[in-house]
Amino acid sequence: MFVEPRFIPTLLLDSGRFVKTRRFADPVYVGDPVNVLSIFNEFVVDEIIILDITAAVSRLPESFERLRRYAEECFIPLAYGGGLTTVEQIGDLFHAGFEKAVLNTLLAEDPATVEAAANRYGSQAIVASIDVRGGEGQRQVVVRGNRKLVSDSPAA
Repeated sequence: MFVEPRFIPTLLLDSGRFVKTRRFADPVYVGDPVNVLSIFNEFVVDEIIILDITAAVSRLPESFERLRRYAEECFIPLAYGGGLTTVEQIGDLFHAGFEKAVLNTLLAEDPATVEAAANRYGSQAIVASIDVRGGEGQRQVVVRGNRKLVSDSPAA
């Protein structure tokens, strides 16, 4: 059975601007989110994931008003991750026009909230994200923007 490949670019948001990193470090400016998202309207992609690397550390998501502006500019389904800590914030994200919430740190630190969000909004709207660092035989799962090992988290 052949399954059509899906094209889902991931864009990193750092203090309100898109960047490219290498191994979680050395962010290089890519562009203004509104401009970059409007360019993606011309490409054939299935959805776009925006990962807010600033919010992953601060635990404060991008303003939902700003996220609404991004969603209004982009005609492609959007997913957002970074700093989401409550079911209510996830609801605010969906009201801003995003279709999926990408959860990483919350999986390790408060899995009950992830389960509650999936129960409330449907499991199709909740994406589990796992960050891994290290080479062969030394891989470690990390959260909070590569700053904390999962084994150090309270839920581990």
